[in-house]
Amino acid sequence: MNLLVVDDQVSVAEGIVNSIEWKKYGFNQVFCAYSAIEAKQFLTMHSIDIMLCDIEMPYENGLNLLEWINQRELPVRCIMLTAHAEFSYAQQALKLGSIDYILQPAAYEDIREAVLKAAEGIKRERILYSLSDIGKNICDNSIAIARALFFSILQGKSNDYGFLDSLGLIPEKNQPFWLVSFHVTSWGKEHWTEEELVFAIDNVCEELLAAYKQSYLVTLCNQDTCTAIVWSPEELISQLLLSRQMEFFISVCGQYGAFGLAIYIRKGEKRSQISHIWQELCSMREENVMLSSGIFLEKPNQSSEYRFIYKNRWLSQLKEGYGETTKYEAKKHIEGMAEAGILTKEVLKRFYSDFLQLSFLAAGAEIDLMEKVLISPQDFDLYYHGYESVESMEILIDRIIDALTDNKGNREASENVLHNAQRYIQEHIKDELHREDVAKSVHLNPDYLSKLFKKEVGLSLKEYILKQKMNHAQVLLKTTSLPIGIIASMVGYDNFSHFSQAYKKLTGERPIDTRGS
Repeated sequence: MNLLVVDDQVSVAEGIVNSIEWKKYGFNQVFCAYSAIEAKQFLTMHSIDIMLCDIEMPYENGLNLLEWINQRELPVRCIMLTAHAEFSYAQQALKLGSIDYILQPAAYEDIREAVLKAAEGIKRERILYSLSDIGKNICDNSIAIARALFFSILQGKSNDYGFLDSLGLIPEKNQPFWLVSFHVTSWGKEHWTEEELVFAIDNVCEELLAAYKQSYLVTLCNQDTCTAIVWSPEELISQLLLSRQMEFFISVCGQYGAFGLAIYIRKGEKRSQISHIWQELCSMREENVMLSSGIFLEKPNQSSEYRFIYKNRWLSQLKEGYGETTKYEAKKHIEGMAEAGILTKEVLKRFYSDFLQLSFLAAGAEIDLMEKVLISPQDFDLYYHGYESVESMEILIDRIIDALTDNKGNREASENVLHNAQRYIQEHIKDELHREDVAKSVHLNPDYLSKLFKKEVGLSLKEYILKQKMNHAQVLLKTTSLPIGIIASMVGYDNFSHFSQAYKKLTGERPIDTRGS
């Protein structure tokens, strides 16, 4: 990585270059320029990764230089230096693509940290590039065979280490190792092929582990999962350091939208434990029913704190046609269990069973629930495996409730709820109305009722209440001679200033202006 320091003050530029051990931090070359013109020569002749540049320079300033870099689309990360504290300088620099702004005089430690932060950003981009540049390096037959043999060992189908030993692609008999399972929990814009995924994980292991003298072998387990074994002929990487490297990988994937990733890690002391540890990793993955991204080092604590407390409420709602309300509450209940830390695979399975029983009770003899839900092979798979993840369970909830309450029933129920809520608002226009008051009047959750208003009326519940109050106030201002303070109290405002601000925000004019028009 190369660094360019640009400052017309020779002592400042050379101080930055000579007072920090840049090679220690991975910089191969550090160049020094004393003007924008000289900087352009370096930028043209050398591959510069990061540029530290003063803004105020004679003839051509740092902002002009930054604009010149942008015009040529040079891949340079720019950090601007200036003695001016005015934000307008920083604002202009940031608009031109500067990634940071340092006020001079600055400690060398602060400058170093800003540069290292920029270097980390470049490292992230390079990892992303290695992820997207899949397939150009084709693995030879020996590696492909090694991966297949390793997968057989993971499954417990083989204990033949001879071929892998000959290639040095497996730990020695009594050598400690880490087993790392990479599970894609959600895909970004594109769903990668199995070949793309295994090569991407292999490239990332090379990028993140080679510097620590770690050996590794990656194999594909299924279309969303790869497993790597990590060991070292010298010293095995620590759990803390391995976790940090994996967390860095997860952050890169999340930042650039490649995919969501859960990584499960367990340690083994000898290679005869490989299959057993892999089964533990599979069990950890199954317990991640929320499909959460992150690092998982231990199995989650099992908990039996589960009660199906909404049976009667949901049964009544489904029979009355309030399907959307029940969907919302069922999903919020699952979310609540997750936040409470009790949502394991076993708990989700019990919820799945209780919800199916409830659904059949709601269907009664009038609705053939199975005929309406089980239409395609995918539906059968969803029905029998809905408890395996929160995502599957929520899709199953939607399918079953849609079958129980057809679109016409849902529409009529929604319109009835809206009508009753709107009538309540008009009847209590003089009160200090809150969302919770209106929601309670129609027996719904405030968040759900607000979403219903947004969908059907185009306004959230809070926005709708405010609009009705201000419309009523506007009519009173135009058609009566009542004092404005009295009118404010007639729409639930005790504070005249608050009423005036709310009125102007909605109508664009002050109450007194409406009265005078």
